[in-house]
This record gives sequence, structure tokens and C-alpha cells, in this order.
Amino acid sequence: VSSRKKPKAWNWNIYLWPVWAAGVVFRYFVLFPIRLVVFLLGWVLFFIGMFTVHFMLDKESPKRQHYESKFISMMCGVFCFTWGAVIRYHGSPYKPKPGQPCGIYVANHTSMIDAIIMLQCRGFSLVGQKHKGIVGYLQEEVISCLQCVWFDRGEIKDRAIVAKKLQDHAMAQDRNPLLVFPEGTCVNNEYCIQFKKGVFQLGVPICPVAIKYNKMFVDPFWNSRKQSFVMHLVELMTSWCLICDVTFLEPQKRKDDENAVEFANRVKACISKKARLKSVDFDGYMKHWKPSERFINMRKKQFASGLEKVFERVKTKDLDIDAPPDIDGSNDDSDTPPSMSPYTHQFQRSR
Repeated sequence: VSSRKKPKAWNWNIYLWPVWAAGVVFRYFVLFPIRLVVFLLGWVLFFIGMFTVHFMLDKESPKRQHYESKFISMMCGVFCFTWGAVIRYHGSPYKPKPGQPCGIYVANHTSMIDAIIMLQCRGFSLVGQKHKGIVGYLQEEVISCLQCVWFDRGEIKDRAIVAKKLQDHAMAQDRNPLLVFPEGTCVNNEYCIQFKKGVFQLGVPICPVAIKYNKMFVDPFWNSRKQSFVMHLVELMTSWCLICDVTFLEPQKRKDDENAVEFANRVKACISKKARLKSVDFDGYMKHWKPSERFINMRKKQFASGLEKVFERVKTKDLDIDAPPDIDGSNDDSDTPPSMSPYTHQFQRSR
């Protein structure tokens, strides 16, 4: 879920290595310098435009926010250009009727570049974790006009404040729609892990977005514990290209007989199916903290309860004493795989 699968080496032979080596030279000494120059020029134009807007227009002016959003969209386009990005958008964003909330967009999360790809399409108010360094500067200074909501994962009191901000923002009609990554952490774009229920209990339409990357030329997964965001960008800029499909799915509303967790799981299933991801019930926060004793004991009790039900079922079942099953699984049972007894098969199904 939170690691990369190392691809098998294919280039270490006499007829492929020269081609691969020529590609490395071209990517690092031709493509990368060109993309780096474009990247730096883009930042220069971006800051000149932002400084001009900040100096000439009032902070609360709608024109100022409009121009700032345009500059941010332009800069996101520059980012995508420096990655050689090939992005295909499918469907269209949700268009609410007058007087209705604009909805909350939720998507699976692979890297910080998910937000850049989405912002290139249209303006969103981002919701996510506070970062330090260059990412923190971008959050606090550069994209503040998007009215983003940032939180510190380690501050419990801050979560209540964030929930109130999300509620107020989602109900407002004069703000950008929220873009939320409910997994709470970056995943390797092969799995879709547990969605946090927070935004699914606000009573507004949820607009699922499925983001799927093609790893043929580069793996876009960002492991923030092992790689800085700057080195992640360098890795993308030294690749041939980045291929991505973004699909806007039909808006979903919470059913009357559905709680927030069930609603979150239903939206998660829609995204997983469209993006061809494996849906698993793994809590992404376990990447950052060691499970508490209370959590471990609760899981032990759940496992013990499952074992008790299995053993009770085995005791009450009528067994054919005359023809006991073979230990090595040699009995002819079409539902039982080789080297597995029916008892083991029944135990696995009950789990």
C-alpha cells in the first residue's frame, strides 16, 4: 500500500543497454535542462503576476481572486509541462443548480501532484495535511487565495476546528468547491484504502474523482518519509513523460438508510472500480503511528470471536466418520484447493 514494487531489470544485456544509456543521457542532459529552464521561467512570471495583482488590487476584491486563480492554473500547467504530462480528463465537473451547494470532490491520493493536476482543470479549495519546507510555503503563501483548509494530523483539537470549517465552506455558494483526499495519506496507486468519514457526514453532494496513473515511464507515488518533494519533482522531470487519466464520476448523495461509513465505502467502491484499484480496509494513519494497546486488544477480541464461531460451527457439523478427509488434501473436493483440508478451507471462508 505504501511502498513501490521494484521493476525487474530489463536493460542489462548487450543489445538493450546502449539504447537505454542513450535514453538516460538524453533525459538528464537534454530534456531535464529544458524543463528546468521552463520551470524557473514559469515561477518568475508567476511571482511577477502575483506581486502585481497584490500591489494593485484590494485583498477582498473579486478581480484579485480571479487573477490569482488564473495564475495558479497557469503555474499548474507549467508543472505538467515539465513532467511531459499526458493528462486525459473524462467526464465533466459537477454543475449545481442555483442556490445549491457546489459539492465536495473526493479522489484517491497518490502524490501531491494529484492536486496540481486537478487545479489545472479548474479552481478547488484544497483540504489536507500541513507540510514544512517548500510545500509549506506553497500552502501558506502561494495558494492562500483558494481558501484552503489545512490541518495538523497530530492535533486532536484542530480536527474539530477543521470539521467546522469544512461544514461552513461546503454550504457556502460563493467559494470554490472542496477537493478532499479522504485516504489521508499517499498510496501507491494500486490500492484504495479506508476513506475517513468526515466529509461524508456534511449533508452535501459528493463528487467522486478517479485518478489513475500509467507507470510505464515513471512511478508517480510519493513516499514522504523516504523522499523530499523536491527530489520527487526531479524524478518526474527526468522521466520521459507522465501519463494520467482523470475521470469525473456521477455525484453521489447519502441515502436515508445509510450512515457516513457506509456512504464513504460506497463512494470508495465507485472510485476503485473506475481506477482499477484494489479496495482494502486499511487505515492510512497506521503508516504514521504505532497502534495503541486499546486498538491491538480490540483486534485480538475480534479475531478471538471469529475463532469461537468457527469452532462452534465445526462442533455442530455432522462429520462423516467413515470417510475422514485426508490431511494432505488428496481428497476429491472441488471447492478445496490442494494441500488444504476442508477444515482449513472452512476457516478461511469464515474469516
